[in-house]
Amino acid sequence: MKHFFASTTLVTGLALLPSFAITPASAYTLFQATLDSAQEVAPGGVTQSPATGSASLKLNDAGTELSYSINVVGVDFSQLADVASPANALDVATLLHFHQAPRGENGPVVFGIFGPDQDNDDRTVTSNSDGSTTISGIWDLDDPASTSLSEIAPGLLATAPGADTDLYFNLHSENDPAGIIRGQIIATPVSEPFSVLGLLAVGVIGAGSAIKKKLVS
Repeated sequence: MKHFFASTTLVTGLALLPSFAITPASAYTLFQATLDSAQEVAPGGVTQSPATGSASLKLNDAGTELSYSINVVGVDFSQLADVASPANALDVATLLHFHQAPRGENGPVVFGIFGPDQDNDDRTVTSNSDGSTTISGIWDLDDPASTSLSEIAPGLLATAPGADTDLYFNLHSENDPAGIIRGQIIATPVSEPFSVLGLLAVGVIGAGSAIKKKLVS
């Protein structure tokens, strides 16, 4: 009878898993990029600018919103937005875009953050105390992009973990009009719903085993 109770507890616990599975946390895919001069494919060769940048992005599973946040060091954005000129600025920003092409190749602009300004509704620019500048926004289906996100999103969602997408950021400047720093966007998936289920399953199994040991003893 004791063995039957322990087994029933374990089976009942596992039977609850599907009810959690049908209401997982919101799923999305994360992306990241590192911007530097070494990635530029300029007609005159790689730029030598020490300016750098980093970016994080999040695409919802529906492929309708791509949130982005780019942090840049060494470039002045005061001509593009109402922000202060950093003391450590090495150049002045003139344009900032999403482009479409593999790493090592140049491609067309698909979405303009600055020039053209295609994200005016929710784009923000912030001067940070460390001299860096952060540009954030959301590329969605309502934005007047050169290429609609609906055409871009399927390829992003299909990109393997850790692999390059065919999108990159390119920051243009007064000294380097073709591009001062560039960053290929890399995909990193979020498996949060699966992790939750896995932990739940382990917890249920562990609880069942503990009950069984206690009853047997």
